[in-house]
Amino acid sequence: MQRFNKILFIIFCILLIQNITAFSQEYLTERLSVEAGSEYRNTDFRWSIDGTVDERYINIYSELIFKPVSSVGAYANLQYRVHNLVSAQISYGHLFTFNGKVTDYDYDGNDRTNPITQLNLKSNKGGMNYFKLMALFHAVENAKMNTAIGLGYSINSEKYFLLDDNNKSLRSTYLAKWSGPQLALDSKIPLKHNWFLKGSVTTGFLKYAGEGNWNLIEEFQHPVSFVQTANGLQLDGKIGAGYHFNRKINLGLFGIYSYWKTERGTDKLFLKNGDTPTTGLNSALKKSIGVSVVANYSL
Repeated sequence: MQRFNKILFIIFCILLIQNITAFSQEYLTERLSVEAGSEYRNTDFRWSIDGTVDERYINIYSELIFKPVSSVGAYANLQYRVHNLVSAQISYGHLFTFNGKVTDYDYDGNDRTNPITQLNLKSNKGGMNYFKLMALFHAVENAKMNTAIGLGYSINSEKYFLLDDNNKSLRSTYLAKWSGPQLALDSKIPLKHNWFLKGSVTTGFLKYAGEGNWNLIEEFQHPVSFVQTANGLQLDGKIGAGYHFNRKINLGLFGIYSYWKTERGTDKLFLKNGDTPTTGLNSALKKSIGVSVVANYSL
């Protein structure tokens, strides 16, 4: 995790230094910008916990892997210039899951040895949504480059299902929530013939909360069978190209990458008899790649 932190810090500092040195106030862009687009994502989400079996410690006792989970949806972004150098931005998006697989394995030995439960299930329902507020400082605005530094806060939630065509009564769910402050760097470079390049890098601290409902396990409470908590970091990247049809309207195509990972946390189980045993959450990890098509209208 320390190595991951250093990589995030180095990447962001390099991009920040390269752009802030070109500070300029010569070129002011639009006052109001409305953006809407469609998005496709392919997600790999996984978590594992440790445990004790017959007084033996198992470093990976139970592990769930949702891979791949395919989702499609839409998002909207509104940005308003409140000052020559500062804009306020609000964003919301929702994705619907239409295809996916999940494995649920339990182990009797360390390092994923001696599996005692091996479930291969479907995860073709659910969804993902996010809400983000951000303040943008327009550090560079000229004919060659527009660059903004953003500081904000985001709330993300994702719902995953565990389903089985051979057992319709199985309808377990897992809800993952990620939230925390963000630091972003956005750049846009005009090209010839009304084309442009645009990219962004976002990093931030995350507070993670997971909640599971294993609906067929009678010993567990319902609808909350267990909860997981941890702290983590995120790295998001977006890059693509677009075309200006006129001064107000442009259309772009972008590639998306996300890497979110928590440190070690806790897993608290709620049993029907009232007991609440606690064990360790090794980590929760989400990686996703995707593509988005975006239309932008500016005033």
